[in-house]
Amino acid sequence: MIDESVGPGRRAFDFGLFNLEPDIIDTLVIICTAIGKTDITSLSLERQPVGILKEKVRLRYLVALFQLADFLLIDRIKHDDLQELSSFDSANIVDARLALSPYAHFIDIQQDGITVHLRLYKEDIHLAVKMNDLFMEPVKKWWSSNWEWLYNSFSFFLTLHQPKPDILERRRSFPRPLKITCKALEIFIEEQFQPSNPSFPDRPPEVLPVPSPVDVGIIIALDDEFVELFNEFRDRFQAFPAGQTGRSYYQFEHSGTRGQHLYRCVATFAGEMGSTISGLMTQSFIHRWQPRTLVMLGSAATMSNIAFIGDIVVARQVDAYLDNSKAVPGPNPSSYMFMTSRQVYRCSNDLLNATRNFQFVYEELLQDWQQCCQRELERLVSKKQRDDFIASRLLRDQVHLITGDVASGPTVGSAQVFKDWLKTLNREYAALEMEAAGFMEAVNENAGGERTLVLRAISNCSDEHKQELDEVEEGVFRRYAIRNAIQLLWRFFDAGILPRSTSTS
Repeated sequence: MIDESVGPGRRAFDFGLFNLEPDIIDTLVIICTAIGKTDITSLSLERQPVGILKEKVRLRYLVALFQLADFLLIDRIKHDDLQELSSFDSANIVDARLALSPYAHFIDIQQDGITVHLRLYKEDIHLAVKMNDLFMEPVKKWWSSNWEWLYNSFSFFLTLHQPKPDILERRRSFPRPLKITCKALEIFIEEQFQPSNPSFPDRPPEVLPVPSPVDVGIIIALDDEFVELFNEFRDRFQAFPAGQTGRSYYQFEHSGTRGQHLYRCVATFAGEMGSTISGLMTQSFIHRWQPRTLVMLGSAATMSNIAFIGDIVVARQVDAYLDNSKAVPGPNPSSYMFMTSRQVYRCSNDLLNATRNFQFVYEELLQDWQQCCQRELERLVSKKQRDDFIASRLLRDQVHLITGDVASGPTVGSAQVFKDWLKTLNREYAALEMEAAGFMEAVNENAGGERTLVLRAISNCSDEHKQELDEVEEGVFRRYAIRNAIQLLWRFFDAGILPRSTSTS
C-alpha cells in the first residue's frame, strides 16, 4: 500500500508520502514488512539514510525496537468491547493478550529491566503468574531470537522482572473480576495457555566490572598490527572477554619510555578492515570501559608528497568521503560517477594542538623517537633497499610527525586516478585508510567526554607503488610503520599530553 501510494494509484492509498524520495519509500516498506517477521537478521546493521533529512539509522536495530514496542503496547481496543469476546482459540494468543489489556495496567521500563504491573481482584490473584506469562510470551520469544546480536553489537541486555499485582477493591468500576468481565480469558489462562520455554543463554552475558579507571583505550584494525603492540606489554596484561563475540580486551599499565607518567590502558583489535566493524567495536569499547582518551592506531597509504613511508599522520579531521554519496550518470552512457556529500569528523582540538607543539616543547623526546625509528629501519631493511627507496622518494632516513586530514572509506587505493579523484574532494588529504570514519562516528554518536586521537602510520602508497611496497620482505614496511606509531604514542605518554582519569595516581 505504501508503494502504491506514491505511484499511479496514489488516490487509492494516500498516506501523504508522495513528497518523499523513492529510496526513503523503499526504506519505509522494508521497516513495515520486517516488523511482522520473526527473523530480521537479514537486515543490515550498517547505518542507512532515512527520513527527509537523511538521518541515519541501523534498520535491524530500529525494527527490533519497533517489534518490542509492539509486543509491550497491547491496549488497542476499547475496554467495553472485551465483554463481547466469549471464547478464544487455544492458539490465538493475540486475542487473549488484547483481553488482558485492562489488567496489564502499565509497563515499568527502567535501566535494570521491564516489569509488568497487574490490576487484579483478590479472587483472581492465583492467575497473576499465568497472566504475566501470557503477556510476556511474545517478548520472551523476541528476546530469545535477538539477544545474541543485540548484545554483541550494542551491549543491549533485557531483564524481565516479576509482575507486581495491585489488589483492587470492588468499589472500583473497572476492571471487574475475570469471571464477570471476560470468562473466556479465565478459561484460556487456567486450561489452554502453556508458556513456552524459549532458548536463553546459559547465564546472562553480563558486563564485567571495570577493575580500574581507564586512561587510554587503543583500537587497532588488523591482528598483525596488534601483534606489534602486544609485544610491548605481553608480560604484564590481563585479558577480559568482549561479551559473546570471542574477542578480548587487554588491560595493561604503561609509563612511556621514561617512566614519568603512568597510564592505565585497554587495547583491542578487530581482525579485519572496514568502517562498520571499527564503529561497532568502538561503541562496545566505550560502553564497557569509558576511557578518558581513545586512540585509533594503524597503517595507512600516503596521499601527500610530504608523507613518506614510516611517517606518522596525526589526523586533524577524518573524512568519510563516500558517506551520503550518490551515483549519477557519467560523461558517456556506459559510465557513472559519484556525487559526494562527505561526513567530516574533527578530532579533539586539545590533543591536536598538543601534538602540533610536541616537536617544539618536547624536542628531545621527538629526536629520541626519530632515532629509535631510524635504528628500527636499519635493522629491518638492507642498506641497498633503503637507498633505492630513498632515491625513489618513497622513504627517508628520518621520520616526520605530520598533522593532516585523513580520507576514510571502503576502498583500498592502488591507482593514481583514484588518488587524483580524492584530491579533488580535499587537496589536504595526507593519508588514506578504511577504519577511522567508523571509529569517529561511534565516538560522535556516544556524545561523551572521550578525547580522540587518530594515528595513521604510512606504510604504502595509494597508487601503483602499493603492491611493490607490500611485497618487500612480506610487508616489512607495515611492521616498521606500525612500530613507529606505537613508539610515538609512548613518547606522548612521556610528555603527559594525554589526559588521565582523575583517580589515576
